[in-house]
Amino acid sequence: MEIGLTDIVDNRAFERPVLFTSTMDLLAATPPFKGFELESMVRSVQFQIDQNTCLFAIDEGRMAGYIGWILTSQNVVDEWRYSGGILRPAVEAEVIVVTIIAVQSPKLILPLIRKAKTKSKGLPVYWKRMSPDGQSEVIRSVP
Repeated sequence: MEIGLTDIVDNRAFERPVLFTSTMDLLAATPPFKGFELESMVRSVQFQIDQNTCLFAIDEGRMAGYIGWILTSQNVVDEWRYSGGILRPAVEAEVIVVTIIAVQSPKLILPLIRKAKTKSKGLPVYWKRMSPDGQSEVIRSVP
């Protein structure tokens, strides 16, 4: 699938401070993240950059998208998905759960998810899709 001039890269593409500030700028402008508590967003993005469990969509030198995830177990996902359990990393990585995805264009969502799946050696991917107002959510997956 051709997505134009956009490149999807990991944390080795640019210096971490540039990636971090560009990501925070994108999140601050993207619903529903622009209404979230700053401290938790900062800590999540820092953790994902440090763990290299994130990707960046760069379009003509500017941040156009961000996806970050955790590696966890199927049991953790099942508890989260069906019983309202808390997401947390697990030693045995069986799945990835996207915890942050923000894009300037919806056409970047699937390429980012596919690249995250590839980068994670084909593990199943789960994510919660929230409406821009943060009121409704649906958990989706790609086996």
